[in-house]
Amino acid sequence: MSSIDIQFQTIENKTTPTYIITLVGKFDETNISVKAPEIDNFISENVTAGSAVIFDVTDLSYINSKGIGSFSEWYMTLESQNTRMIISGMSEEMRTIFDIVSLLDIFETYDNNNLALDSIS
Repeated sequence: MSSIDIQFQTIENKTTPTYIITLVGKFDETNISVKAPEIDNFISENVTAGSAVIFDVTDLSYINSKGIGSFSEWYMTLESQNTRMIISGMSEEMRTIFDIVSLLDIFETYDNNNLALDSIS
């Protein structure tokens, strides 16, 4: 099984409720069935309408089509709640993959968390 570590953080000093979900390692079919529900649960238990969720993928070393599918599902869930979904720290390789499947036009992306946080009131 590939290794993925997921960390959840609540940002307290923003007017808009803001959360950072950090993914470190490899996100693929060997761990998605266990790890994606952890993120689903965090979103359903913590994120409210009008919030912002930043997915920090700076240290995500690998993602496959199932992982990309998870990001699409999270986007649809958050969008239906009028919640911003931001991806920060995409590598060039990940950016290329998301561009090929036409998701860069949908997802809001920033080079790092500081820029992502600066975009949120």
